[in-house]
Amino acid sequence: MNDFEYRLLDYLKRVYLKTVDSDATWRSDAVGRDRSPLQFYLATPDEGANRNLVRPMDDRHIEEYGGGAGQELKEKMHALRSSSAMTFNILGNGTCQLSHAEIGDTCSVPRGAYSIEYEYKAPTLQRRGGLPAHLDALLRHEASGTVVACEMKLMEWLTGGSKLLKSEYLYEVDYLRKDSPGKGVVQADVFASTARRLNEVAVRDGFRRYDFAQMFKHSLGLYNRLQTGAFEGSDRLVLLNCVWMPRLRGDEGLDACVSRKIEEAWREENAEFKRFRDLMCAVVELFRWSEKGIDFSIHLCTAADLIYALEYEGNERDKLVRYL
Repeated sequence: MNDFEYRLLDYLKRVYLKTVDSDATWRSDAVGRDRSPLQFYLATPDEGANRNLVRPMDDRHIEEYGGGAGQELKEKMHALRSSSAMTFNILGNGTCQLSHAEIGDTCSVPRGAYSIEYEYKAPTLQRRGGLPAHLDALLRHEASGTVVACEMKLMEWLTGGSKLLKSEYLYEVDYLRKDSPGKGVVQADVFASTARRLNEVAVRDGFRRYDFAQMFKHSLGLYNRLQTGAFEGSDRLVLLNCVWMPRLRGDEGLDACVSRKIEEAWREENAEFKRFRDLMCAVVELFRWSEKGIDFSIHLCTAADLIYALEYEGNERDKLVRYL
């Protein structure tokens, strides 16, 4: 691991240790930048006082994660850097309670209880058997008909950039089923032309950090789900990209150089997100004008934004300080 990555992980570990009552047990006792990454993996994800998960996971969510694409239960849930662990730690079991309508600067959704489904699968391409998109969580607020699809990132946005969309996303034919009605041609054209435009902008250094390809695929998957009636009775669909933003000031020990890199990364992430959202306007309009029309929007927030909008039992919020 490079120096920047190691410093981020070391920060996560030190802040995590402030939330436990005794020494944690790690997969490796070796410490240092040139040592095994297992020094940042808990020995068990969900047992004992020092588990990586802030609460035991319900059986139904174990089943959801067991059927996901990333094999999260086998290894990833042990890791401090796991975005899957962060997702479950923030949202919890069964339902989450939103006490503030505002999540960050731009996303406003109804207060109240939201049901939770993890590793939500949404089909992408029709012709070539494209793998489904796996959204980290799908939240439903039955009373208002609002659905919030969550894509959560911990360190990924800080340490890597987006790859280009593969060629199969660039051509209309790959979006069409054999039985597609005439309107399907229009929809395919909108998605394919948007994909081509996104790749063109990316080649010109337009997306050094923001994972535009994944968010495009998530939008496509949600649109396909909409066509199959998955959001029947809902009138609003939100795609929420939630990323971990380390606390830049305090006594945790992030030095000035690392803090400057993070601040610059956050400026880039925001600018690139706005560029992506502008380029997705035609896709967003498709959701509204679909036969199963629904209001669709895309937002970016930090993990802290989401945590502060939610209610927690007992001292659970205190165990989440590593994400604040």
